[in-house]
Amino acid sequence: MLLSAALSAALCLPVPAWPHAGHDHGAEPAPVLLLDPRAEAHSDRVELVLILDGQTLSIYLDEFATNAPITGAAVLVESTTTEGPREDRAAEATPGQYRLEAPWLSAPGRHDLLVSVRDATRFDLLTARLTVPAPEADADADAGAAWWQLAAALIAVFALGLVTGGLLLGTRAPGAAAEAGHGH
Repeated sequence: MLLSAALSAALCLPVPAWPHAGHDHGAEPAPVLLLDPRAEAHSDRVELVLILDGQTLSIYLDEFATNAPITGAAVLVESTTTEGPREDRAAEATPGQYRLEAPWLSAPGRHDLLVSVRDATRFDLLTARLTVPAPEADADADAGAAWWQLAAALIAVFALGLVTGGLLLGTRAPGAAAEAGHGH
C-alpha cells in the first residue's frame, strides 16, 4: 500500500523538458541598453549630435558631406525652461565637441532646442528634440518587497502545517498512546 502511494506521488512530479533539434523558440529578446538622452539634427552643411550626460550637454559638430569635425565655431543653444526662454553658449572642449552645463535639461520630458552654429564660412540653425525619460523605480526595493512576501508565505505554510499536525495528533483515540509503546 505504501509503495503504491509513493509510486502515485512520484508520477505526479513535474518532468523537465529539454529542447531538441528542429525546435525553434524564436529570437532572443534584444538586450536593453541604457543610453544617455540624445538627439541629432543636420542641414545640408552641418550635422550635430546632442548627448546629455547628467547635467552636461555635449554637442558634436561635423561637416555633413565629409564628417570632418567643425572647430572654432560659436555655438549657441536656445531652449525654453519653466522660468522662460534661455540662450547659452557652448564652449569647445575638443575639436568638434562643444560642452554646456545645462541642469534645466536633466528634468524629465521633451526639450525642444534651437542650435545656431556660426564660423567664418557658415551660419546654420538646427532644431532638435531631446527627450529625457523619467527615472525608473528602484528595482532593489521591489526585490526586497518580493523577498519579504515570499518569507511571509513560507512562514504561513509552516504554521498551517504545525496546526494541522497538532489537530491530527489530538484526534487519536484515548489510550492509543499508552497501548502503542508499552507492549503490556
